Amino acid sequence: MRTPPKHVPPARLFRELCCAGRRPRWRVSFAELGLPDLYVYALAGYELEDLLPIGERVSEERSKVVLDELVVRTLHNLDGSPAFVSVEQLGEARYEDALELTNSALEALNTVSPTYGRSDLTAWEQVLREGAMHPSNATLRRGVIDAAAHLSMTAHFVQQPDRFFGLPLGQLVDAQRIAFDAAWSTRG
Repeated sequence: MRTPPKHVPPARLFRELCCAGRRPRWRVSFAELGLPDLYVYALAGYELEDLLPIGERVSEERSKVVLDELVVRTLHNLDGSPAFVSVEQLGEARYEDALELTNSALEALNTVSPTYGRSDLTAWEQVLREGAMHPSNATLRRGVIDAAAHLSMTAHFVQQPDRFFGLPLGQLVDAQRIAFDAAWSTRG
């Protein structure tokens, strides 16, 4: 199970995952390869499952294909366009460069893309609650709490993460839901 990164302060991690209008992303520098900075965008659990079903044993040959596909799906230019149009284009890179791209993309993906079924949710929620409570995130936290519908004639509220993120529920990734739930749990 993946745990929250220790090298990222909880307040920053919460901000990165609780971003409105787009998927969470993490900026990665490839200056040593002569490439521009790129973003690694979070994937939804079902997108990861399509590539690598939970519990499936993967051959060494298949794991390279899966890793290449992850890099192609997650690495984007700063303008949001894909950094690679295909696995074949990534395959044209020198081996050492492709290895660096893959390792950096996976490290960033582990930072910005916790998923249900693959992550230690208790650990993630604890860190994200701490991040939500940080004074720098007061407005974001309040936005999450305010993104609820009051059920008339009851004292109950229904979470509306789509309202907060400005995206249809079907476009939210696991990381956004986990961050939203962590912030929601701090109301009181």
